[in-house]
This record gives sequence, structure tokens and C-alpha cells, in this order.
Amino acid sequence: MFSRDTLVYRPAAGVSGSVEIWKTSHGVKYAVKTYHEKEPHESRKEYHTRVLYEYELLKSLDHEGFYVPQKHTISWTGSTVSMYMEAGSMDMARLLRHQKQGDFSVAENLCYWKQLVSAIAYLHSRGLAHRDIKLENMVLSETGRLKVVDMATVTESDSAIGIVGSPKYMAPEMVSSIKYDGMKADIWSLGVVLVYFATKRFVWKTAHLSDERYKAWLDGSEDVFSVLPGRLKDFVSSLLAVDPSERFSIEALQEQAIYSKLPWCHGGESCGTEHRLLVESGY
Repeated sequence: MFSRDTLVYRPAAGVSGSVEIWKTSHGVKYAVKTYHEKEPHESRKEYHTRVLYEYELLKSLDHEGFYVPQKHTISWTGSTVSMYMEAGSMDMARLLRHQKQGDFSVAENLCYWKQLVSAIAYLHSRGLAHRDIKLENMVLSETGRLKVVDMATVTESDSAIGIVGSPKYMAPEMVSSIKYDGMKADIWSLGVVLVYFATKRFVWKTAHLSDERYKAWLDGSEDVFSVLPGRLKDFVSSLLAVDPSERFSIEALQEQAIYSKLPWCHGGESCGTEHRLLVESGY
């Protein structure tokens, strides 16, 4: 940050750190992520290695669904690290929450969802799982393209352990198992996001037996997907299969006819749908 730059707003802090959106005197916005200070048991070297993992990972990615960081800084004491990158819109959760009544567009949202799937498929092709896919970790670029942010939870899929992510989006095995397939957990989260993009609602608060709606869905006493358009129901059911072995892989997902037929914005191509969310965001 420079003395003439202006703080625009502070999004909610994440698990790994806090973010500030700044604007230069020329009107250019940028984001600064400052990681939480090192743990008492960590050496400075261990801390720097841990928090700069996200920076190094983002620098290595070559996909339009991710921002490339511009630089990082380390405080003179070595106790805090900050990462600088291009700023996007407010996060997708806030965009949809503040969307004007009547402007909710399933076609627009399905374009965003397919952009999201493309980004996650790229990670999976590199043997990586995101593990914290949620609306709060998606923003729009100035051209209206979806970007996945907050990569601190990304890990090699076969070494996924521990509870990470947000309850509404977490696959059931992330809570019940010590070790799990991170890629299959991502597929579950993609299913949750798809349901929200199609209906603007979550069907349950957490995929745990303590949740009455989730339990009712498991025992067949309630069709929680009745709110979905008919053509999406079977597709979503394969994304939200409770048994991870019965859940689609990202490759199988992309091979489905319903997915292949979805128009979407990518490269120089447009889905043909007017994208209102970016206009309303005041980017």
C-alpha cells in the first residue's frame, strides 16, 4: 500500500488470514491478504514456508479461473506475511444475497458454475483438491469471469486429512473420516453450489445426522431436491452421493450430456446470457 491509496473495504476474515481491498489514486483496485501471525511453536522459517504455500501455488497455476499474485512482503520482524493481487468483486455469496429481486438468473448462474467446475477440474488434473469450495471463495473479475480465491486449503488429494471448509458445503466423510479423497469431497461441494445457483437456497445446514433435513433425505422421507428443475435432479444426486465411491469424478461430471450442453463463458467465447451480477456489484 502507498500513502495515497484508499482502503475500499474489508471482506470477512478467512481461516488463514484477512483481506483488504485497496484502490490506487488512478482508480485501480487490488487485494492484500495478510496471513495470521505465526503460531508460538513455529520457527519463522516454518511459518514462511506454510503461508507462502498459497502464493507459490497460485504462481504455478495456468488457468483463467485463478488470479496470479503480483508479489508478497514479509514484515521486518518476520512475523507476518502479505500477498498482493488483482482485486475482484465482492464475493459471490454477497453478490447473490444483495441481488435485486427479479434479477436472479439460473442461466447466468449455470455459466458461473461451469466456470467453477473448469477451475476445479484443472486442480484435479494436477492431483490437487481445493477442499473449501464455497460462494465466499468466488469473486468476479472486471470482465465478469469467475475466479476461485483462498487456496490455503489446497492439498494433494490422497493426503487429505482433517476438517476444513464450511459446514454447508462439506462432504459427510470430511467429518466422519480421518482421511478422505479430497477430490470426491470437492465434487460434493460443487453439488451444493449447483443447488444454490439453481434455487438460491441450501437444502440443509450440514451433511450430518444432527441436521433434520439431511437425515430426512437419507431415510427417504423428504425429497429435498424437489425444488430443482427436473433435468437437474438426477445429475445433482450423482454429485451428492453419500458414498464417495458412487460420486462422480470430475471427468465423469464433465462427460455428462447435461453438463456438456451448458453454454458458458470461457476464453473468447460467451454463453450468450446477459450477466447482471457484475453490473450490480458496482465493480
